[in-house]
Amino acid sequence: MLLRKTILVGLALCIACAGHAQSVKLTSNQILELLSGKTVVGSWSGKDYRQYFDEDGSTTFLGKDNNKIIGKWKVDQNTDELKSVLYEDQEWEAWYVMAVSYTHLRAHETREDL
Repeated sequence: MLLRKTILVGLALCIACAGHAQSVKLTSNQILELLSGKTVVGSWSGKDYRQYFDEDGSTTFLGKDNNKIIGKWKVDQNTDELKSVLYEDQEWEAWYVMAVSYTHLRAHETREDL
């Protein structure tokens, strides 16, 4: 569970840099456009990671030690939330995706960036 929160909080940190400007919640369409078919590169508590968001709804997390964790992701059109579950977890968790500056996001085009 702690690893799960680390992944998604790290994702939010890649998208937003808190404290530098007013943050704005992304819409479901913006989240889909931002993540579908792309790899997010981030760091949380000094640990680097990459997470690929496949258009088929699967997600692959790769930590610094190259451990691979597979899961699922989707966007709730009614609440504008990113929802995801890693296969080791039992329940879907929902997250708002906030944007301050897109310069803080490094999303790559292919899963080979993992």
